[in-house]
Amino acid sequence: MSRPAQSRGSMKANVPGRGGVCRTEVVCRTEVVERINQPDLPDSLLSSSMTTLSSPVRTLGLVIMLSAAVSAQITPAERPFGAGAFTKGEFAARRAKVYDAIGDGMVILYGAPKRERYRRWRQHNNFFWLCGVERADTVLVLDGKKREATLFTKRIKAGATAEQERTGLEHVVSIGRFEPILIELTKDAKRLYLPRWPGEGSAQARDSFSRWGKPDPPFDGRSSRPQDFRSGILRIAGEKEVKDLETILDPLRRVKSAAEIAVMRKAARIGAIAIRDAITATRPGILEAELQGVVELACLRAGAHASAWTPIVAAGPNITDFHYMDNQRRLVADDMVLIDAGPDYAYYTTDITRVWPTSGTYPKRWREIYDKLLIVHRKTIAAVKPGMTYRKLTGILRSEARAQGIANLVVGGAGHYTGMSPHDVGSWGEPFVAGVVFNVEPLVIVPEEHLHIRFEDTVLCTENGGEVLTPLDVLPWGADALLKIRDEQR
Repeated sequence: MSRPAQSRGSMKANVPGRGGVCRTEVVCRTEVVERINQPDLPDSLLSSSMTTLSSPVRTLGLVIMLSAAVSAQITPAERPFGAGAFTKGEFAARRAKVYDAIGDGMVILYGAPKRERYRRWRQHNNFFWLCGVERADTVLVLDGKKREATLFTKRIKAGATAEQERTGLEHVVSIGRFEPILIELTKDAKRLYLPRWPGEGSAQARDSFSRWGKPDPPFDGRSSRPQDFRSGILRIAGEKEVKDLETILDPLRRVKSAAEIAVMRKAARIGAIAIRDAITATRPGILEAELQGVVELACLRAGAHASAWTPIVAAGPNITDFHYMDNQRRLVADDMVLIDAGPDYAYYTTDITRVWPTSGTYPKRWREIYDKLLIVHRKTIAAVKPGMTYRKLTGILRSEARAQGIANLVVGGAGHYTGMSPHDVGSWGEPFVAGVVFNVEPLVIVPEEHLHIRFEDTVLCTENGGEVLTPLDVLPWGADALLKIRDEQR
């Protein structure tokens, strides 16, 4: 939502500091970043990242003001979620794998359009994965035969040579020359690899994109952007064999590099701190939206672009609405609270869920199921290893649920892939290999009892088994440990 210019000016005047940056925000941001980069800090030093603000829910206005200050003061060159998180060599290695896969074919991919609706701009996942360029209205062409990349862009600020050096791409040219150059580039291409699906944002999951292939409403005959893009390319290049680009990129994105895993470790730490902050802030009388604000502010202060999706903050009867995002209930004593959240950090996310009571302790039935489901969670994670598949892992989860006597309550499968999207790309039947990142997510939902218990953590498959990326020293599993966090600053 846009803000009047006068309001923005007033906000800046009320948070003075060097260069207009709020001093309090800088202190908080430094504290959180230090905690992210020091995984061995003891619990005594891992108190709420909102400490310098007194109570994190004393005024939601202050939360919003500081969030705006972070967004306004960080320039594109300073943002850690951009290409600065990866080297040019990392992107070149990714493109080399694509060249190996396409042979004498050619990839043509468009980037995200210019910002619309007053939202912060973000590059499409596949485009960023291939080149790291964060610029709107761009097109990338990868020539498999020559093993060269050409970027078409509206603005070449520092000259083509400087842009080539900055990006590591062989050619950077004006998009105004796109058509004649593409005719030349594609004249000998055997195949074109073009996107089938719309470009992914941070919260968009490929498993929900099937709707793009269907008219909505049914009588709407308009084509989609990918369909229009294909038609436009074939009009320029002539008739060519066309294949879906996702058949090449999805298997490559499924297995994370060392650089990607390092970023996801940081994302997991940000997410854990954010939910821990929300647990500490929980008390009767506040809105679900206030806890949402706590989560989002923690993500922003730690250098994330934002939260990867609207944090799910479900309390009381809302808890059984699986992807509830209205976040408008005011918490009352003994409400159970569920938060499902993750940051959009350097174009990667992790997915974490925890459940705890607003006040008091877990009701007896909740606690019995909670402790049994935690055993299921632990044993399912322990089964993650090379050679495992989603279907096998789901079978193990259900077997452990039967052993705990809760098989009739557990719903859904073992979880989902996680990476650039919360529900990331990956084959459900293909065996895991080292570098695959998967979310383990056993859950129980009993709607008539308003009961929903879920554990969710991002797990890296290594040669030695599954490694939980969520830092459990920051955000533990145990019910008593979560109650201790909730009460630690009261």
